[in-house]
Amino acid sequence: MVDTDTNELRQNLWWIRDPANPVLPLGEPGTFDSTCCMNPWVLQTGNEWRMYYAGGDDSGAKRICLAIAPIDAPTRWAKYGPVLEPGEPGSFDARWCVLPHVVQFAPDRWHLYYSGNSGVGEGLSAFPGMGVAFSRDG
Repeated sequence: MVDTDTNELRQNLWWIRDPANPVLPLGEPGTFDSTCCMNPWVLQTGNEWRMYYAGGDDSGAKRICLAIAPIDAPTRWAKYGPVLEPGEPGSFDARWCVLPHVVQFAPDRWHLYYSGNSGVGEGLSAFPGMGVAFSRDG
């Protein structure tokens, strides 16, 4: 915690790793998340947790995927699968869709903000912008 008067830590903050890690392992070879599971964004919806994450396949493409866990067991994730694939050739997100951030604006209005990788350029220059996708059910 931070003391708001002095802006100093009142106590050390420590995290304890779950001995069951990774709670969301890579998929089998040839699947949508066989080479990486990264960039999680977790939110509660009703009686479940939803984890949106970037999953990479054997070709190097990365897409936004979804895993779901029961509300009383937020480390028991079941993979639902991809919810947003890379864009068309030449688009800002032609190679990768990563770093998901999901916001529910109304019961039937969800926005998925994400970073796109065009596959053109090197390093961060290959990420020419952020995109948004819309859904009625998240």
